[in-house]
Amino acid sequence: MPVAVLMGFDAFEALLDDLDDADGYRALAKHDADGSENDTIPQELAARDLGVA
Repeated sequence: MPVAVLMGFDAFEALLDDLDDADGYRALAKHDADGSENDTIPQELAARDLGVA
């Protein structure tokens, strides 16, 4: 089983950006799964779900 990965710093930063995007997509999917008829959510809820202070 591999224990480490060696990659360039630019690739690592791109991976972190992709992970941040995935968190946003999960928050949107959760909202969609709630069956809400309203396509908007309060800013505070969006910020919390996205981990934005």
